[in-house]
Amino acid sequence: MPILTRFGYCAAACLGYSFFVALLTCLVTVDASADNWGQWRGGSLDSVSSESAADSQVSPIATQVWKFDLPGSAGASPVVWGDRIFVSTTDGDSMHLICLDISGNQQWRRRLLGVSKSAIDNSNSASPSPMTDGERVWVMVGTGAMACFDFEGNEVWSKDLQAVYGKFSIQFGMSSTPVLH
Repeated sequence: MPILTRFGYCAAACLGYSFFVALLTCLVTVDASADNWGQWRGGSLDSVSSESAADSQVSPIATQVWKFDLPGSAGASPVVWGDRIFVSTTDGDSMHLICLDISGNQQWRRRLLGVSKSAIDNSNSASPSPMTDGERVWVMVGTGAMACFDFEGNEVWSKDLQAVYGKFSIQFGMSSTPVLH
């Protein structure tokens, strides 16, 4: 069983919707047999794909196959495994993990513990990216809610890290993406 560790990074709140659509477009226009991108910055944690068939001149208009409107703000990078795409997002004061298929159809959506910080002070609690090993998907959001789901959307476990370790006292909010080690 893999050991799950946390890798902290400061996610820019301004990444926004257009960046998500452009990134998602780049990821899904590559052949479905392409490398899996199972965690933030990819499988090697260096933001480099070994794919040679990827178009180096990406234009969102020319290459967009589909788009999915997120229910709220998100700064998370989507992760891709096979024909599944996972991304965390807000929806009002709640946070969710969404699973899409490679055609852009929502397969499932699961609510995560806690209240979105964006509902409190305009920061984005859904900035951390999910992570997957091809069997399970892990997600942590800025409130300290951490959860694991299988690919069918069944919750394996969830935990409120602030309830376990105490209230976070980080000036600009928590943004820690799980990384498989």
